[in-house]
Amino acid sequence: MLRAFHSVVLVVSLAALCSGCTPRAAEVKVAPVKGTVKLDGKPMAEGEVTFGLPGEVPKTMPIVNGAFSGQAGLGANRVQVMAYRKGTPVKMGDQEFGGEKENYIPSKYNTESKLTAEVSAGGANDFSFEVTSN
Repeated sequence: MLRAFHSVVLVVSLAALCSGCTPRAAEVKVAPVKGTVKLDGKPMAEGEVTFGLPGEVPKTMPIVNGAFSGQAGLGANRVQVMAYRKGTPVKMGDQEFGGEKENYIPSKYNTESKLTAEVSAGGANDFSFEVTSN
């Protein structure tokens, strides 16, 4: 019984020590990106643009006066454009609830986006996107 206990302790200890032994996934290489976003032909006042690689955490950058800049992963990125406004609150009696922010850019530019950007290590990585409100 004592021998079995020691064996279990040894196996658990080795597993704990080796849990850090496996190599970590390679860090995603990034490069600077910049660009512009137009909404209905005019610079988008404010919003967000997201660059994403499959299986990686997307990189989100603010859009201010139609321009954005930041870092994005190297390769073919899926691009999403969002802009928010305060949602309509729900009235119950004399109280209002909700009014959470809502994305007013059509889903074809975000959740269903087909926009792409090829980010390269030595390239200019200057992108322009045009979206419409319908």
